[in-house]
Amino acid sequence: MPINHYTAYGLTVASELECPELIATDPPSQTDVEVSLAEIPALLDAPLHVIRQTQIGNGVFQFEPPGVARYRAIGGHTILVQPFPGASPEEVRLFLLGTVFGVLLHQQGRLPLHASGIEWAGSAVAFCGPSGAGKSTLAAALHRRSHPLLCDDIGVVVPDAEGKPLFYPAFPRIKLWRDTLDHFALDPTALSRDWIRAEKYHLQLHDTFHRQPLPLRRIYFLERGETGEPAVIQPVEGARGIPLLVANTYRAGQVRRSSNFQAHFTQCARVAEKVPLRRYTRPWSLARIEASLDTLADDIS
Repeated sequence: MPINHYTAYGLTVASELECPELIATDPPSQTDVEVSLAEIPALLDAPLHVIRQTQIGNGVFQFEPPGVARYRAIGGHTILVQPFPGASPEEVRLFLLGTVFGVLLHQQGRLPLHASGIEWAGSAVAFCGPSGAGKSTLAAALHRRSHPLLCDDIGVVVPDAEGKPLFYPAFPRIKLWRDTLDHFALDPTALSRDWIRAEKYHLQLHDTFHRQPLPLRRIYFLERGETGEPAVIQPVEGARGIPLLVANTYRAGQVRRSSNFQAHFTQCARVAEKVPLRRYTRPWSLARIEASLDTLADDIS
């Protein structure tokens, strides 16, 4: 079977699955992640935890969204995929590039944040929050102000040789709700529809995507403000940022069930020590987003 070669999160990926969302590259001299099609046993041997669709073992993670596929991530380097009959390739890739890749990053000892990110004057700015917090909307709005996208849902923080946090880009796609498309006058008929949420669409940004890691300049934790109130930004001092980073880690529940929670806590503590953290409270109104961005720009600059 032909092997496709991609880059994502600073990693080289060799995949038997075609993943058009990722950035294609020439075959590298060394591969960081291999994605293979395989028959996967329904049960792990001696799992440590079994929670509905998920099984966790020592260095092994198995995930089975009903009717889509069975996935197994092993040791931070291997992903096995068994698509189920009738599942579309888009559905299979959706979980592969989300949950499964996120857990693989944890297995590698990296810190994946549930975040969107943009480039700002040669550095990275990340926006953390749960699903529905407006991460993608903010990234899209800042992208329209000529700030290239770094990631939409998962952003990876890795220290450089001196211990300074670098933010690694994901892939050039952003998922937006229909009302956001309408606000920005984007035509949904030209976009692919999300396979889980009917009113969400995938916008590809290959030509305006920043592909290299950048020093992490700020992390903002998004909070919902009252309608009609202005956006407010407040510093998060010292150790108070650690639990916020822990809570906004992508698939944090999987970390808590593994044996690596102490290492994860230490990662978050080091980021909180070196990167300015902020609470960004703004009204969730598209009509007020430009004013909210002005407040944000003042703080970043």
